[in-house]
Order: sequence, then structure tokens, then C-alpha cells
Amino acid sequence: MRTLEYRQEGIVGYRRGRRDSFGSVVADAAYIANRRGPEGALWFGLVCFWIFYVLLPWWFNGLANEAAANTGSLFGAVTRQLVDAVFFHRLVHPSELTGIAILLVCSMIAAWKFFMGTQLASPHERGLSSLSRWLARWLDN
Repeated sequence: MRTLEYRQEGIVGYRRGRRDSFGSVVADAAYIANRRGPEGALWFGLVCFWIFYVLLPWWFNGLANEAAANTGSLFGAVTRQLVDAVFFHRLVHPSELTGIAILLVCSMIAAWKFFMGTQLASPHERGLSSLSRWLARWLDN
């Protein structure tokens, strides 16, 4: 949901209605998968899973290795551990969680569309994306 803030001077800014990017990406993937057929939803989920679970973490690890290699100071080993920890907790792990959640939501939508033959309503789509985010966090532990 997109909203514009208005004041007396006119339009001030633009903000999305959702709070975090993890939820936004999963909800947007659910919206896209819900507009496709069962095969399209499943393929979309598989491609997004590959991008978020394999490709992005691989790229982030490359960035972390490059950043750690450029620190030739006295504290190089400590800096490398710090960079690895920051990249893993802030970039790699959330990316993997997003990939799992997208695969789950797209698989559930594909199964629904295959067996029922109808599109999910918007409230059910939001509930399914919330359920898939919760399941992804649960499966990660």
C-alpha cells in the first residue's frame, strides 16, 4: 500500500505502507505468484529462491572477502572476522530467509491454484505471505 503525505505546502514525501523489506519482498512475490498460473507461480518461486538463497549470498561473500583482503593493517584478522560477521548477519542470513519464504509462499499459491483453480483473495494472500515468513524463520532455527 503506497501513501503520499500531504501538508499545506503540497506533497512532502512518499512512503510504503509496509514496515520491513523482508515482508515487502515476500508480499510482492506472493502478489506476482497469485497473478500467474500454478506452473508460473512455482517457477517464479524456484527462480526467486535461487536468486535469494544462492546468488545473492555468493555475491555478498565475495564482497566480504574483497573488503577483508583490502585491510592489510595490524588488525587484519580481527577486521576480517568483523566484516564476515556483519555481512553474514546483515546481508547473507536475511537473504537466505527471504529465499525460503518466497519458495514457501509461491509453492503454497501454486498448490492452491492447481487444486482449486482460482486466484486467492487479497486478505488470504497477505495471510499466506505472513505464514510463509513465520515458517521460514521456524525452519531456519
